Amino acid sequence: MTTDRIQPEPPPVRAQRRSQRGPTHRELGHACCTVIVQLLPIGLLAVAQDVPFLKEPVGRGMLWLERKWMLRKQRKHGERNATIEQVQ
Repeated sequence: MTTDRIQPEPPPVRAQRRSQRGPTHRELGHACCTVIVQLLPIGLLAVAQDVPFLKEPVGRGMLWLERKWMLRKQRKHGERNATIEQVQ
């Protein structure tokens, strides 16, 4: 019997080197873009507090979002007939 059937072939050298290296430039770029896109709305809300003509629309949007969130929360916890008037 020969021993080549028992021992598996080693992976190619290129595959070994890739697994030992860190992330590529493309992976780092993708990660940075993902973080920026996720944090952009928070930054815009922070800036909107200081810009006079944005205060009112952002305030209305936040109140609307809070009402929708509370309505969703009520419906999730079994109050199936909850309406927006009950949340306000």
